[in-house]
Amino acid sequence: MDIRKAKVEDLEDIYALGKSVWGQETATRESLAKRIELFSAGFPVAYVEGQLVGIASSARLPAGHQVDEYYAAFYPWERVHKPGGSIFYLYSTTVHPLHRQKGIWKELIRFRIEAAKVLPGIEKVWVVGRKLPNEYGPATAPLLEKLGFSSIKEFPDGYGKTDVLLELLPPYSLDGS
Repeated sequence: MDIRKAKVEDLEDIYALGKSVWGQETATRESLAKRIELFSAGFPVAYVEGQLVGIASSARLPAGHQVDEYYAAFYPWERVHKPGGSIFYLYSTTVHPLHRQKGIWKELIRFRIEAAKVLPGIEKVWVVGRKLPNEYGPATAPLLEKLGFSSIKEFPDGYGKTDVLLELLPPYSLDGS
């Protein structure tokens, strides 16, 4: 498996994978290109034998970022990403359904945690996890807690389920390795 920062040359692969997993909810090509251009350290891709099997997106949020409601707090990416922000937010982690349960999701999390260690000004890492599985994948909150993230807030996801905001503080070490 090859995990690295996304490049603009990966854009069509990224868009196709996003479309196959997220359907209509996938980001536009323009938004994906902007994420690569503005914050490639937070946008890794995972290739296996030349095929894109995983993507992840992140944003930097300002200190004191408020999370009262999921969508208002984190969408759209272009509105919430602040280049000098001190919160490294793991926006999404997507693995092709045929390649799940192979450690790719965890490695995409790990890649961004390693980036958080070296980016100047990062004070904490946030991620939202699902308490229950849904059509997009398994419950991720329990997995993130096993890795060392702490639950800091629960809120409705807008689809009748509950999501969890989790936090990882320095020295950004993942358990369960």
